[in-house]
Amino acid sequence: MPVSVAGDGGPLVTWVLLDPIGGTVSERDADVVLPAASTIKLVVLLALLLAVDDGTIALDRSVTVSSTTTSAAGGGIVVRPDPEDADPEFPPDGAEATVAALAGMMIERSSNEATNVLLDLLGPGRIAETIRAAELGRTILARKLGDVPAQRAGLENRSSASDLARTMHLLVSGRVLSASSAAFARAVLARQRFPHIARELPPGRWWGSKSGWVPGVVHDVAAFATTADADDASVLAVCTRGFDEAQGDAVIRSVGSVLRSCFLIT
Repeated sequence: MPVSVAGDGGPLVTWVLLDPIGGTVSERDADVVLPAASTIKLVVLLALLLAVDDGTIALDRSVTVSSTTTSAAGGGIVVRPDPEDADPEFPPDGAEATVAALAGMMIERSSNEATNVLLDLLGPGRIAETIRAAELGRTILARKLGDVPAQRAGLENRSSASDLARTMHLLVSGRVLSASSAAFARAVLARQRFPHIARELPPGRWWGSKSGWVPGVVHDVAAFATTADADDASVLAVCTRGFDEAQGDAVIRSVGSVLRSCFLIT
């Protein structure tokens, strides 16, 4: 199947709404591939919890952390966090953190540093296998977060609304994860600090989400249900290009509000 890649260009809004069994309710250009920004962290969370379920990694495992990492551009380039993107709550280099805590940092406050520690722990093979097994054919995780030299070399993390919605559905539905891992995923996703779609949900709805933003790209992926066990969770992914952060937020919230009104019980 051909893959449509949209890089720089005019304004673009893509979306897909999935019902609780993963069927498509509504979509627009859902297979168009865009820079993933921090929504790629959903793929890292899925890979991590699959590794927990097969016994490779334990959530209570203690890991020595560092805010620096090696660039995928090669040449031994060491990447340090941009001060504007750095996680001010990340532990100091050499400190210990559990895998569960790192996963929480990655999703709840979108910590690039925590994400990169988990990527080192998982290894590229585990990420590639997760993408293959989950049938995320439009998703590429080519570099760590904040790896500007690799980005300048053309290595970009990419995905589509369809792949991001599928990843969220796999995380919260329990279709591929154990009950305990799916419950962990729902718990950390519900603590995400930068929601867009969830702001338009009626009071009392459970939600979990992961947003992402870089200049010119704003995305959000949300699961929402009547209760926290997410038995009836729908998933909406909205991806945008060509808007600033405030405009992207407004567009995503508008799409979410319209789709909820048209297709979902309020």
